Amino acid sequence: MGTQPLSAEVRSDHYAVMRAWTEAINRRELEASLDCYADDGSYEDVALGKIFQGRQTIEAVTEGWFEASHDLHLELGRCFVSGGIGAMPWTMTGTLDGRIPGLPDDAVLGSRFDVRGVDILEFADDGRVQHGTGYWSVATLLQQIGCSPHP
Repeated sequence: MGTQPLSAEVRSDHYAVMRAWTEAINRRELEASLDCYADDGSYEDVALGKIFQGRQTIEAVTEGWFEASHDLHLELGRCFVSGGIGAMPWTMTGTLDGRIPGLPDDAVLGSRFDVRGVDILEFADDGRVQHGTGYWSVATLLQQIGCSPHP
């Protein structure tokens, strides 16, 4: 399935970029989700203690989440933008079908999860995300998918 590149009109509106990214994730359109990030963009997942630098690493972690949950879904909350910085609250739901990258292997397949978080986004001059930092509770997710906490 081909996707259209993020238009200049969408990139000029940071809210539209946040919506486009969320919609691409919900449609499982990897290329469209990646197009919301600058080519040299990065994403820091504070809960997992990882930084994903560049398109290939962001692509790998996104694919991993797609493989881990066939019905992964993001619902946006009330977003905020000031200058080149945005706050994007979200709720992520899904069913665990496989291993989630960076988490223990003892999860119970078929478990449902419902986790809230927020991403703080810094936008590049071209309107795409230059850097995102995600905050969410890994403990909540581990509890919901039946994992025991690991030190």
